[in-house]
Amino acid sequence: MAEAGGSEQKKDPFEGIEIYQDFKLFSKAVRDAGMTHDISSLLTLNANFMEVVDNRLIISIRNFDKKRSSNMLVLNSDRVIVYTDESFPEQDMKPFEEFYHKPYGKSTSITFLVLGRTVTRYTLTLDSLIQMLEGMEKSFDSRKYRSLSLKLGRLYDLIEQLKDIMIKLEQSHLKEMETAYLSFDYGVLEAECSYLLDRCRNRFSMLREIAREREVQVTRELNERIEKLNDVVRKLTALTVIIMLPNLVASHYGMNLPNMPELQLPWAYPAVIAIEVMLVVAAILAFRKFGWI
Repeated sequence: MAEAGGSEQKKDPFEGIEIYQDFKLFSKAVRDAGMTHDISSLLTLNANFMEVVDNRLIISIRNFDKKRSSNMLVLNSDRVIVYTDESFPEQDMKPFEEFYHKPYGKSTSITFLVLGRTVTRYTLTLDSLIQMLEGMEKSFDSRKYRSLSLKLGRLYDLIEQLKDIMIKLEQSHLKEMETAYLSFDYGVLEAECSYLLDRCRNRFSMLREIAREREVQVTRELNERIEKLNDVVRKLTALTVIIMLPNLVASHYGMNLPNMPELQLPWAYPAVIAIEVMLVVAAILAFRKFGWI
């Protein structure tokens, strides 16, 4: 196995397996292997991808973290060319040595390792998003809700695309990935991927439930504020009417018309005051009966 990072390259006992951490060196190795298509466009592809090109199987697997590079594999019968930002220690490779002498055993082993590491990374990412979700249950934030929804959606898409790739690798009988060599382990990996999808769906449901609860809470608080405002308006209306009644009587006698005979009566003034008091008391009793004050 040859591993390259920058300009350094070192030989490895596993001949035919080349791992690069520099994309330029990876591209050169792919061209030297006889591939004519430009694979640099895969770096910007925000999805997991698999296709047979120039009689070679190309697999591109995105990391959830956009700052990290994609994992790319170019596989055929005699060469396994890998681009990744991770190393493949010999202890990780040794459990698969028994398959290296078999047809496409090396490509099968490397592909399985990359798929397994990807599932592990996606699991860790989902765990971190679940922690964010648990924090949102305690304190809802609309911007964080939007961000978390987008992240969960993107992670779900990547996991679903990875699951589709794994199914195609198993069902299409591609020679470059002989899943029969690792049938049990491959089945376990598929089950882990399916479990991740289920967890994502459950968290989506939880996120929607949190949003619904928040919406109900906001609606309840708004209704309470409207009710308080209505109560204040009713009290102000009642107070305005109560104050207006004596003013109405007083304004009547403030017109100073020449023909107002009651002004000559000795009991007129106390009678007017009594009428004003009765009107005020009657208004207060009426508004209390209606619950306005």
